[in-house]
Amino acid sequence: MKTSSGILLCVLALSACSPLVELEDENTALRAKIDSLEILLGEYRSQSDLLEERLSAVERENLQLDDRNRQLSARIAELQYGGAVDEQGGIARADGTREMTDVTPVPLSTQAAPIYKKETPPDLTFLRQYQSALSAYNAREYPRAARLFTDLLATADANDMIDNCVFWLGETYVQLGELEEAHVRFSTVLGYDGSDKTAAALVSRARTAIALGRSAEAREDLERCIRTFPRAEQAATARRLLKKLD
Repeated sequence: MKTSSGILLCVLALSACSPLVELEDENTALRAKIDSLEILLGEYRSQSDLLEERLSAVERENLQLDDRNRQLSARIAELQYGGAVDEQGGIARADGTREMTDVTPVPLSTQAAPIYKKETPPDLTFLRQYQSALSAYNAREYPRAARLFTDLLATADANDMIDNCVFWLGETYVQLGELEEAHVRFSTVLGYDGSDKTAAALVSRARTAIALGRSAEAREDLERCIRTFPRAEQAATARRLLKKLD
């Protein structure tokens, strides 16, 4: 009887331990999942921080380029694009002739217009490619910049920096002497509702119109800039250009 009782007690003890073992295994698996989730969360936070850093870097570079563009544009306005030369061999001469560069513009009529979507931030891939294109422009590597901007616009999803990309492609075409193509890009930017590049695009399109001999059109854009953005820096530029047209 004692032997039977001992066996029974052992069986009961083992039966009681079995749920505990299963519970411990469950806890171990749960801890592993938590650790995995914490790793993923850390990677997400790291990626988010990197994205914010990239965006800040792009914004800083964009401000620097805006300053540089205003200086270049003032010079171009005085010359009315006569003899604008880039360091890659593209020349727009005062008599209307120009030497060809190694860039063939892609007409917007043959491709879908890039979609601007306000309040939708770009992804990290877009920011990296956009930064590369801006750097090429800033280095006066205009043919390379044109290719980079064009390729980015052809593959990017809609976001709130598409207008910047189209604008700088337009400025790149100005430097390459492709004034009609530049005019089309500035017009595209002006078609984006809520774009923060509207004032700049108005002035740039006006300058391009002046170079193409379309003074009346330029005047309309300059007056619209002054009327809509009276306190913006571009409005001051527009007033100076209007005086030159008078």
